[in-house]
Amino acid sequence: MSTIPAFNSGVQSLYTANQQLNQHAHKIATQGVTTAPTADSADNRNLAPTSATTVSSDASARKPLTESLVGLQQSETYALAGTKVIQTSDEMLGSLIDIQA
Repeated sequence: MSTIPAFNSGVQSLYTANQQLNQHAHKIATQGVTTAPTADSADNRNLAPTSATTVSSDASARKPLTESLVGLQQSETYALAGTKVIQTSDEMLGSLIDIQA
């Protein structure tokens, strides 16, 4: 049985959207996170971590973050388009089966 090209196109669109979503989410998760050493005090030497995590907030660091957020929106649009293509393909196949019957 051969496959319907429109269905394959929709599935490929979903796959691409998922890959892009993962890439942009990873960029957002790692954006601007740096570690800086902290001073250990005698009172809490065993309780304090050896490094502190800080998040950068300058304007140059926000540009890649903004681009990643836009990329997430594009991924959502691609996924919605792929879903619509699959739904339309399914309806078209159902109509063709009804015509043949």
